[in-house]
Amino acid sequence: MSQKTNARPRRGRDLTTGSIPRLVAVLSAPTAAEALLHSLAGLVHAYWMGRVGGHALAALSLGMTLQFLFLSPLIGTSSGIMAVVARHIGAREQVQADRALMQGILLFLTLSVPLIIVGVTGAPLFLRWMGATGDVHASAVSYGRILLAGVALSELPFTLGSAMRGAGHPEYSLYTSGVVVAVTILVESVLGLELGPFGPLTLNGAAWAALIGAAAGLVAQALVLVSGRAGLRLHLCDLRFDWSYMVRILRIGVPSGVKMLSPSMANALLMRVVASFGTTVLTAYALITRVTFFVSSFGIGSSSAAASMVGQSLGACKPERAAGVVRCGVILTAAISLLLSGLLNLLPRPILGVFSATPDVVALAVVALRFWIVTTLATDLAGVISTSLMAAGDAVAVMVISIVGMWGGQLGLAWLFSTALGMGPVGVWLGIAAGCSLALVVYGVRWRGGTWRAKSV
Repeated sequence: MSQKTNARPRRGRDLTTGSIPRLVAVLSAPTAAEALLHSLAGLVHAYWMGRVGGHALAALSLGMTLQFLFLSPLIGTSSGIMAVVARHIGAREQVQADRALMQGILLFLTLSVPLIIVGVTGAPLFLRWMGATGDVHASAVSYGRILLAGVALSELPFTLGSAMRGAGHPEYSLYTSGVVVAVTILVESVLGLELGPFGPLTLNGAAWAALIGAAAGLVAQALVLVSGRAGLRLHLCDLRFDWSYMVRILRIGVPSGVKMLSPSMANALLMRVVASFGTTVLTAYALITRVTFFVSSFGIGSSSAAASMVGQSLGACKPERAAGVVRCGVILTAAISLLLSGLLNLLPRPILGVFSATPDVVALAVVALRFWIVTTLATDLAGVISTSLMAAGDAVAVMVISIVGMWGGQLGLAWLFSTALGMGPVGVWLGIAAGCSLALVVYGVRWRGGTWRAKSV
């Protein structure tokens, strides 16, 4: 490698040496805290929508599901950027890591344009396919269109955060997420409390609050990346299309995007299955997914830490260290998930009652919460293994497992138990838990097979 190629000083954190448990804990903490912040924002959303009343929470859940459907390809790009950055940092190639970041941003913005156009124009049809009707459909369309118009703005902070984590600096991603969440909650609360000339809070107001928060976080991230403090720096000389880098990012990003897109489509149809049992069941489902996201925050932290460490370890030609990272991440995630799910199930009614004053909604959510012990555990463990496989370059296998697991597992079993076998909403909860568990088993078998050791990024 020429002196010119790596002229910039190395700023990324080296994750290829040192205690694995210590590094997993250190790297997990900021990302878990970041996820907790977003979980807090989701709970605040649920609280205010509960105060708005009516079908607001159900419409919010449908709108956010549609938004996530269109975010999926962009989230895949984030995985590709993170993997490429981590490999270069692990190989002591700072110049290439910086260039990969800029190329990832250009690719992200290019992909976002057609997604915005299709999403905004097709929102009414998509939401009707998801089972939305009447006032719920009208509210979800209005809310969803605002989110979809700002899809690039809302996702770019998370994409840049992935690159920071790949460089070994999740603390800066936490910092910018703190800005996003703080501004979002502030704007939403000002509207909800009708302070001064602002308010009252509506569903559309909540959407604008989310976009304003994302814009504030993006400004904070730009300042960090220009300074180079997060292990990466933006350079104007990299502001040109370099197809060699984009192909490498897409090699991970496309399978990862499909991995996210296909289950997102299946999840949209799962919403249709849930909605078929009425708005009360749909509201209970929306409530339980937001409350249990708090538990999954720690699994998200472990997954991110494992992916960063696996990527750098393989970049440094240390596959055994990568295997040790995943073992440690799985053990840590399982312990925390079971502990928090157990605590949540000790006082379910008081906790869920904070977000809904409707007894029927709370009663349904209490039953679902018992099944979510298994669902959350399986999802979190699968997250650690699947992100590690993607960081290792085994993205196609992850894509296939995810598609089969969601369509044939969660969606298929939820329909089978709830509708075909007549178990109702309980069948939905059971099918989701069983589908997540089956996917976890397959991910585990794939990782133990060791084919990821020979993959390249």
